[in-house]
Amino acid sequence: MGPGKKFADLIVVGDGIASRALLYELFKERTTPLDVLCLSASEFSSPCSLSSTATVCLDGITKGHSALGDMLVQAYQNFEIFHEQNRLPGVSKGTHRVELASGATPNDREQFLRRYGNNIEMPCYFIHPHQFLKALEQTRVRYENALVTSFQKSGHLWELKDREGRLYVAPKVVWAVGSWPKAPQGIPPHQSVMGHYLEYSSVQLGDESWSLDIKGEGGLKVIYRAREHELLVGTVSEKSRVETPDWALLTRKLNWAKRRFPEIPWDTLGPHKARVGSRARGKGMQPFWGPVEGQEGLWAVANFYKNGWSYAFLAARQLASALTS
Repeated sequence: MGPGKKFADLIVVGDGIASRALLYELFKERTTPLDVLCLSASEFSSPCSLSSTATVCLDGITKGHSALGDMLVQAYQNFEIFHEQNRLPGVSKGTHRVELASGATPNDREQFLRRYGNNIEMPCYFIHPHQFLKALEQTRVRYENALVTSFQKSGHLWELKDREGRLYVAPKVVWAVGSWPKAPQGIPPHQSVMGHYLEYSSVQLGDESWSLDIKGEGGLKVIYRAREHELLVGTVSEKSRVETPDWALLTRKLNWAKRRFPEIPWDTLGPHKARVGSRARGKGMQPFWGPVEGQEGLWAVANFYKNGWSYAFLAARQLASALTS
């Protein structure tokens, strides 16, 4: 064993919802030994999951129209089952509502009616990212703070090097990183889509969680997490690559929210901060999970875009048995 090398049966790169869901699934009923090392660059760049509005909702999607839509419904139903069976902290249920902006285009209106019809209010799960990810943490996993800078195959083993020059070695590796420019070869490419929003704390707007998504005119999303007393205001689909708060954009969204909710005492709300989250959008919004073609022993869960909190558990269920066989 060389100096600085750490060995494992399986290495998982990433520490967001894709990684945590998979590790939870791997260990929930495990009675045989499995040495797993989780590498996370949290000190360099926190998981995308922690800068997320974190809702799970069908949002007008129904089965029978497309393969992607069927998968979204399956992922939502799978999350419902997971929640009912486990009841982990950090999840509450409320209502999601959609509206059409007054200045929406005819095309926006047509798409809205085709997707939602009269079904503009629907159940929704509201997730507090920090609490939920903490609840998924596995004590039998070795967590290491490491920014992976290179992958290479040495015989039947994968060798991962971090920016400090340390080596991590395993026969199987899972790449579970969201929007990151240097993914291993073979993983489907993605486009980074930014979400910008303001997060208010210590807000009292009732005992029920709710969200409003206004379609058209660039869109507006307002979310209230009742249990955590948090209010989020912003947008989740900006195509810019800016990874710092866009204050001009946030000011426009906040003014829109003030006009839509004049009953909220905006000037007396608690402290707030700006958040920016990057989401990985695959071609045709297709997610990916499974073995990476042409890279034996390398697996990936990637390109979850806006649906990471539901896709993650569907991917985890399907991958866990294959990874340990």
